[in-house]
Order: sequence, then C-alpha cells, then structure tokens
Amino acid sequence: VNTGITVQLVEKVLEQHSISKPYYHGGEYNGKAMVQFMTKSSDIMDALKTKIIEISESDRCSNDEVLEVTSKYKQLLSVFDGIFSKARIPSFQFTETIDNELKDFVTEGMRLWRALDLSVAPKPHAIEDHLCDQMGRLLGIGDLGEDFVEQSHQSGMKYNSRSRTIKDPIQVANCQCNWEEKDNHPLVKIKSAVVKRHSARTKRRVDENGMVEIVGISRHDEKVQKLHNDKEMFGKMHLKSHQLPLKFLF
Repeated sequence: VNTGITVQLVEKVLEQHSISKPYYHGGEYNGKAMVQFMTKSSDIMDALKTKIIEISESDRCSNDEVLEVTSKYKQLLSVFDGIFSKARIPSFQFTETIDNELKDFVTEGMRLWRALDLSVAPKPHAIEDHLCDQMGRLLGIGDLGEDFVEQSHQSGMKYNSRSRTIKDPIQVANCQCNWEEKDNHPLVKIKSAVVKRHSARTKRRVDENGMVEIVGISRHDEKVQKLHNDKEMFGKMHLKSHQLPLKFLF
C-alpha cells in the first residue's frame, strides 16, 4: 500500500467535509476539526470507502477488507461520539439514566476499539477506567473543558480580519483590545441574546408537566439539535443490536 497516496486521499476527503489543518495550530488538526470529524464520521467513512475502492486493487487491500474496516471504524466513531456527547454534560446535570447509558457506550466503544486491534493508550484507558467514576463523583464534567481556548483562536482570527488594513501595530492592538472588551461586556452579551431570541423562529414544546409552551429556536440550533438526536438514536440502536455481547464483556 502506498502510504503517501493514502494520506493524501484521507486529507482530501476531510477537506471536502470542511476539515482542515489551521495554520495557527502548527498545521495540525485542532479540537474544532475533531468535533467536525466526529459529527460527520458516518459520511466521512462512506466517502473514504468509495475513494479507496477507486484505487487499483494492486495498490491496496481487497474490497472485502476495505468494507469491513471502514464499517468497523464507522461504528467505533459513532459510539465514541456518543461517549463524548454524554461526557460534556454540565456539572450537576448528571443523572442515573445518563450514568447507565454512558457505561453502556464506554463498554461497547472499548469492545469495538479492541476489535480493531488498536492499542489502549492513556486516553482510551482514561475513558474505560476513569470517565464514569469522575462523572459520578463530580455529577458532570462538561464545565471543565477548554472550549474557551478554541473560542479565543476564532475571536483572534475575526479581529485580525477586521484590522488587516491598519498599518500601525499599536493601533491594531488598541482596536483589538477595544473589540474584545465590547464583545465580553455583560450588557452586550445580554443584548445579543435578546436580538437572537427575537429573530428566532418558534415552535411548540411540551414541558415536564405536560403543558404546551412556545419556545424560540434558531435555524442553526434546530439543525444542531436534529443532528444530536439522530446521532443519539443511531448510537442507542447500535447498543441495542449488541445487547447480548455487552453482558459478557470483561
């Protein structure tokens, strides 16, 4: 197998799904890219399967092996996406139901991991042996992430774009500081939330008491929520189809 061709093929498929290596991250895939990868993992693996099969069979493995491996990775990524989603539950929102679902996801995820003969490095080990315990002890660890780092990168790129025509570096720094101060001002955040709420579409929703209420939802939020629901349903269907093996693992 020509490794160089394979790497180029994978990177091309990733770029087609808006996943690239940002220059500010040393030319490596960052957290945002990985989130995008997990979100679109099913489509990406299908695209990779198609592209690999297009390669001359003399330069790759058999069709059966391509189908088998891409299918296994598709299942693995789907389950791990469910693990990461549940691991991001905010503090004090962790319930017994989520705990049981997370344990099932972790067990199945590690079964698929080992089925691909992947080494259990520190990170998958932490997921297998420590994640559920930490989630239960802290009642959710979603607030302990480092999303603010990625958000700072995005804000910096926005400010750089706005100040690209300014020649004086001191003036650039002053402008960017003023923009950052305004964006983080509590009153500005409240006003932005009000504008977003007023411009959003509405829908009917039944609350916990069975009462119907009208809530606002933006197109972006609606798309994200639908994607989340679809992925969660796919993950649960996968767990249900492997219910018997789960009882006898480890």
